[in-house]
Amino acid sequence: ITWTAVSGATSYTVRYRIVGAASWSSTTVTTNTKVFTSITSSANYEVQVRSVCASGTSAYTASVTFTTLTPCGVPTGVAVSGVTATSATVNWTAVSGATAYTVRYRIVGAASWTSATSITNTLALSGLTSGSNYEVQVSNTCGSGVSAYTASANFTTLVNCGMPTNVAASGITTTGATITWTAVSGATSYTVRYRI
Repeated sequence: ITWTAVSGATSYTVRYRIVGAASWSSTTVTTNTKVFTSITSSANYEVQVRSVCASGTSAYTASVTFTTLTPCGVPTGVAVSGVTATSATVNWTAVSGATAYTVRYRIVGAASWTSATSITNTLALSGLTSGSNYEVQVSNTCGSGVSAYTASANFTTLVNCGMPTNVAASGITTTGATITWTAVSGATSYTVRYRI
C-alpha cells in the first residue's frame, strides 16, 4: 500500500482488516509504503492510514480495498502409463484456473531434474534411459503464481531387448537345420525368420 507523504509527519499508522471483521490490525511505518505479508489468501481487505506528527495524529483516510489472490492448487491424480524402454506418458487431474503445468522427472537419486511444460493435463516423456527407476512430479501455474509440486509418482522403464548374438546353423540335412544363439537376458521369446 502506498500514499502521498505528508509534510511534517514522523510516521504513519496503517490499520487493516478483512472487510466486515470486528477489529483492526495496525502497524506503524516511517515511510509512505507498507508491504503486507502473511495475510489471508482469497480475502477482501480494507486499509486506512493516518499520519503522526509532533502535534498529534490525523484522522484515518477512507478505506482502500483489495482482494488477495487464491493460491494455485496442487495437481492430483498423477499417474504414468504407456511405459516403454525410452518413453512414458504422464497424466494428472486438471486444476481449475491452471494456465500451464510443469512436469519434472529424473532417475531416482539423480542430483538434478529435467523439466517440461504442458498446457494440458498430459505429457509424453521421451529419451528416457531403459531399465531405470524414474520419479515424476507436477506443479500448476495459475494467475496467482505457481503451486507446490506433487509427491513423486514412480515408474520403471522397460529393458531394451538385446539383439541375439552367436547365431549358428548346425545339424544341416537336405530338408532341415538347427539354429542356435546366445540367450538374451530378459527375453521372453525369440522370433526366427528365414528365407532362401
